Amino acid sequence: MQQDISSGRSELLKRIYARYRTEFDESTNEGCLLPHDWWSLPDPLEATWMIYSLSLSDFAMEIANSINALTQHVRRLQAWDIVIKDLNEAEQFEVLHEFVESLGTVALGLPYAVRSRFIFAAGHLCHQANMSKYKKDWKDNFPYDETIYLHQIEVFCSGWRKFGKFKLSLEKITNRESNQKTNDFRNAYNHRFPSWILIGHTNTVRRQVSNEGSIQYSIGPKPPLGLANVIENLKDELDKCYSAFERFQDLVFEHINAISTI
Repeated sequence: MQQDISSGRSELLKRIYARYRTEFDESTNEGCLLPHDWWSLPDPLEATWMIYSLSLSDFAMEIANSINALTQHVRRLQAWDIVIKDLNEAEQFEVLHEFVESLGTVALGLPYAVRSRFIFAAGHLCHQANMSKYKKDWKDNFPYDETIYLHQIEVFCSGWRKFGKFKLSLEKITNRESNQKTNDFRNAYNHRFPSWILIGHTNTVRRQVSNEGSIQYSIGPKPPLGLANVIENLKDELDKCYSAFERFQDLVFEHINAISTI
């Protein structure tokens, strides 16, 4: 009996996945895939700039891969959203458990990861490129990799004209407004209990502190995040990541121009 149930479930998931693949393959493929190799350093390059060159190659590839992964995740979720609308609740639960929950969780966490990787990359690259400005006065006093945040890299990056717009573009990624739209999913997933995606309720009791310091408890579970709303939020975050990528390119081109003139 158990084997029959398992076999029936597998056949159901195969049929549903086949429908998903059809939708995915026929989709319009919104968004774009970012390039890895988009810069050119002087050739030959002095040994002084070897660390900058190798770091830029790594960072540019990893950042493009991260944003491209988010683009593909959004496309996958869009295809699933079409398929799920024709399923009953039991079938939706199977699809959620087998495919959508893990995909949605990773996708909702990626914008913050992209933002952090931009900060890490820009900080290190500006620090290395500062040798073109300070020459013999340059000191390798950059923070430890484990403690790099946006406010910490400003002292190393503020001397570059393009950093200001780059910083503004980063501050828009996973800001307070976008976090509210997903019930602060990323933070809640890592530190508390997040809202479910598509099906399920959670957070029956919530403790709230007012601006005056008074404590209040609210009772009533939070509804799940609708898949269409999750997709809409991720598309907005994706556009912000595309914009930050362009500003990151501008910053790197400013570095390369300074390096090339030495």
